[in-house]
Amino acid sequence: MYLLGLAVLVVLVKVSLQFDLNDPKTNLESIIRTSSSLTPHAEVINYINGTVYGRKPGQAITKLFYLEGYNIGQKYPTKDGDYMSLSREFLIYRDIHTGHILNVFQNPFSDVPNEVFNIANDPVNGMFQQGGIVPFKIFPNDVVVFNLDFVLEYPNALDPDKYSRYSAGKYYNAVELFSYFANYSDLATTKQPNVVAVDTWSRHSQFLPWLEMGSTPGSLFYSSLSWKCPYFSCVRDDIMELINSTYPKYTRAPKKFEEPNETSWTQFKKVIDQRRAQGKPDIQIPLVNVTRPNQPIQPHVDMRIQQVLMNKTVTLHYNGSSFTQIYSEGSLDLFNIEGYLTFDMIPKNGNYFVSVLDKRIYRNITSGKVMTSFNNPLTNTTVQIPNASVQRNLTILSDDALSMQVPGANTLGLLMTHSESITFGPSVENERWSVTNIQGIFPERFINEKQAFFYGTISQFSSWPLWMKMNNTPGNLVTKVTFGRVCSHH
Repeated sequence: MYLLGLAVLVVLVKVSLQFDLNDPKTNLESIIRTSSSLTPHAEVINYINGTVYGRKPGQAITKLFYLEGYNIGQKYPTKDGDYMSLSREFLIYRDIHTGHILNVFQNPFSDVPNEVFNIANDPVNGMFQQGGIVPFKIFPNDVVVFNLDFVLEYPNALDPDKYSRYSAGKYYNAVELFSYFANYSDLATTKQPNVVAVDTWSRHSQFLPWLEMGSTPGSLFYSSLSWKCPYFSCVRDDIMELINSTYPKYTRAPKKFEEPNETSWTQFKKVIDQRRAQGKPDIQIPLVNVTRPNQPIQPHVDMRIQQVLMNKTVTLHYNGSSFTQIYSEGSLDLFNIEGYLTFDMIPKNGNYFVSVLDKRIYRNITSGKVMTSFNNPLTNTTVQIPNASVQRNLTILSDDALSMQVPGANTLGLLMTHSESITFGPSVENERWSVTNIQGIFPERFINEKQAFFYGTISQFSSWPLWMKMNNTPGNLVTKVTFGRVCSHH
């Protein structure tokens, strides 16, 4: 293993003069090769598989449904050196008990059935522009990650005055966190236009309109993995049958740029408007059998991943950043964080008991210097940063841990989600809450080593930390880090 690592290092040193991810052109082409293909108009399918949770203030998360489907797209260069991205996406929601595609969802928050609307967004277009640098990190063991994070806020397509049952407010507000992982040497030492990659995606958004939650306080949390799927080989049979029978255009990428982009909100509005114009009811619940099986499907964590994580001490090195999510006020970058996370995980009563030691430092977002105090731009006050070494215990429910094989990448993926809610006093305004998505990627080439190298993303959505002294400032904190295992023999 040492000789192989040395050989890779020698190769990478030789190409370092020609390949520089801080060069805007190289950086842009690398993110295109990782997320899609440099070959003009080559169609690429990115398959998506994950879980969606809901949460109301004062409560822990509730697992609602699985999310599965794909984006099919193409990219091509413009005369200015940018890349046009043309795509459409189709995803379905699966019953967490049966695995079947949902047509009707029994809403645990409202206790009423909802008509389920598949995600059928066409188009989903954009532009990758040359000039800026997509943030990246190079790990040991020949891994690189590119991070693209977005705080989205714009007028809600569903005006609450006209669509009160479906609209959370005047503005649509969400956070989308993407990380694209690939082999550094594939980018640096080859001319492959389309490299193997595995991606993570976390999202925090308002309730979907078809959940009919209106302005009820609460939100959704998504956690998923995605990967490039050769043609339609990854697409499950029931999804493919639905595509062929009802959504045939989703077998090809768009051919021309069109605006505006479609979303679940705009698609839902079109259907409701059409039904109203025809004098039909907004919501039409189909007759389906919603009987639960005696033995519902249980999520599974691959035994090889368990052997890597369980009953031993594991240390991760991580870095990332924290920023705000405040309804109708956009977002502010606050600080960068870096540290080591050491944990012991053991199976306990069918769940996973985790003892964690988190040693971190906070860095100024501009200078990169380590901070002991923080000038809070939201309150215009200076606060002291607390002891950055925290020991804590937590339990991850077995129902919130799911692994999957990533076809074509010789990789296993792991999704874990953990939430906490502590309310001080009778009002949820004093609640301390968090929802944490842990998304791990386990290359099979390392899986049998004594200290198997793995990497991934941790994304946390939370109330303001007490040390920030935010008082009753509305909004929440978003923290995202990428990590890699610290292996003593590498």
